[in-house]
Amino acid sequence: MQLSRAAGLDKAQMSRVVKSLTEHGLVVRDLSSQGGRAVELNLTRRGQQTYAGLIAAAAERDRALRAVLTDAEQTTLDAMLSKLAAAARGLIEAEAEKDV
Repeated sequence: MQLSRAAGLDKAQMSRVVKSLTEHGLVVRDLSSQGGRAVELNLTRRGQQTYAGLIAAAAERDRALRAVLTDAEQTTLDAMLSKLAAAARGLIEAEAEKDV
């Protein structure tokens, strides 16, 4: 439930995503130490390598996009993104409180 909420997906959608990731050997499901129906998802070695590649590609794209901005524009962009991220966290927290 926590993962689906954070991803903005309903339980059925998240179940399909996890199933696909598992079938592709990117994650493994383990029973949670919390008990009940909870499961923990862990990246496999292949999943870790895929994740590292995605992060590296995203960082390279970010550098390329930011290269067209002046220092002042980058500072403004960073401030705006921080403000939006804080607002997004607030919305997620408010939605989580409704689900409790």
